Amino acid sequence: AVMRAGCAIVPIDAEYPAERVRAILEDVGCALCVTTAPLVERTAGFPALLIEEIQPMHGKDLNGDRTLDYSDPDAEGYILYTSGSTGKPKGVIHRQAMLGSFRETYSDVIRVTERSRTLCVSGFSFIAAVLDIMPMLAQGGGVYIANETERKNMDMIWELFQKRQITGMFIPPKMYDVLRKLHGPLPLEYVLMGGEKSRTAQCDPGVFEGYASTESAFVSHHPVGEGGPLSLGKPSPGVSAYLLDEDGKLITQP
Repeated sequence: AVMRAGCAIVPIDAEYPAERVRAILEDVGCALCVTTAPLVERTAGFPALLIEEIQPMHGKDLNGDRTLDYSDPDAEGYILYTSGSTGKPKGVIHRQAMLGSFRETYSDVIRVTERSRTLCVSGFSFIAAVLDIMPMLAQGGGVYIANETERKNMDMIWELFQKRQITGMFIPPKMYDVLRKLHGPLPLEYVLMGGEKSRTAQCDPGVFEGYASTESAFVSHHPVGEGGPLSLGKPSPGVSAYLLDEDGKLITQP
């Protein structure tokens, strides 16, 4: 809704300390905090819209075009704040061009239809959540957001596959390995793994490994089990990849 209104999203985890929340809101010059009543006191005096007060659109036509418009590639779309490993967290701006490339990347993996459903088990402030949510919403698919209890329970995640008709998800390799060990092959059309190098011994068809960071988003991807142990796969749409030697010099192709 925020992006369709032409604004940028700045996700803030509800578990962040009050000082960090205030610092982020001040740094971006937040125009409106979309939140819930129990958290409104943490908005540090910025204008707030309570989700509980949003009125349902009775009688409105909700069957129109539900895709997102990426016609302004330079417009700000998503601003993620790093963990602050270098001292002070910084906001990383992902413009609509980058979000559009997510959609193109997914088209290399799956064909999104109106029955496509992704399961998001990542916190909103991480790039993994963007990869789960935005490509699906941009193409008319659906997203199920796992709550804190569900995302930490492998049995509950497995049950969600059937209960919510999940067709795919982004998942850390270790979580994938645990799910597969407990329940067998995942009943999904696709799986995107990232966050660490996959060392899984067995993989189902449709499992891809991707490389990303808060700053660079989705850099490359490849099917697990293909390309050798050191392969980074192919660059994602709109991404140029360069190889450097040990001295930091560009390696040119023969």
